[in-house]
Amino acid sequence: MKSFKLHDSLQKEEFSIAYIHAIAAAAGFGIENPRIDVDSVDLVVRQYGDSQSEDYPFYDMLNVQLKCTNRSELIKTDHIAYPLKIKNYNDLRQKTMTPRILIVLHVPEDTQDWLKCSEQELTLRYSAYWLSLKNEPAVSITGKKYQKVTVHVPLKNKMTVKALQRIMHLLAKGKKP
Repeated sequence: MKSFKLHDSLQKEEFSIAYIHAIAAAAGFGIENPRIDVDSVDLVVRQYGDSQSEDYPFYDMLNVQLKCTNRSELIKTDHIAYPLKIKNYNDLRQKTMTPRILIVLHVPEDTQDWLKCSEQELTLRYSAYWLSLKNEPAVSITGKKYQKVTVHVPLKNKMTVKALQRIMHLLAKGKKP
């Protein structure tokens, strides 16, 4: 029987969205999807506060650009050397009111290995890592429309429930990651 499935790039996009949704839900945050992606924001992580108290978060949103790769050669000793479109790079480095980060999800090459399900657990493989490009220098586009710049996403910046909670706590206090 013929299988009708998403193109590989769309399948990676959908899986990365599901991955971050799972982390955000476990961390107690909401996810919003911008209607259109104009400025390299794929989704928004939201935290909520009591508007009647002094505890309302200073920044209540985190804008996220998601990328997904199955290319193991990008994984280095302490970082992922990810080729990012210059347009995305420049969008993510902009000084904006709402902070932005890049999240890169590394998955197995075979899509059948991305997810394992049993009676006891649901396992999403492998891991996601984040990077803030805030205050990085601009990169010029010369020639080709879809030129790329290699960004180094530290492996120490693993996107976990605790990591997302730490980032959102910083935002609530008026700081940026």
